[in-house]
Amino acid sequence: LLNSSLALQYFKIKCSSIGNSDTKGRLRFKKTYIEDFPIPERTKGNESIVKRIELEANRLTHEGGDENMLNDLVKNLYQINSNYDK
Repeated sequence: LLNSSLALQYFKIKCSSIGNSDTKGRLRFKKTYIEDFPIPERTKGNESIVKRIELEANRLTHEGGDENMLNDLVKNLYQINSNYDK
């Protein structure tokens, strides 16, 4: 989840940066920004999408899977869990 394009958008909003983070600048990943990142709990309602994310992340790591598909799955997970507590 933390390497997804959705997380990058979140951190661009939350984190301070050195320079322009859209070009050659860098985001400053401080503890407070990271620990506030909302991670949905695994539930019966999202179990199938979580398993698909796990499979695609594993395939991406070992076999060169589809990064765009993984990002789409992560976005779907957050839509399913749009009522998270944080």
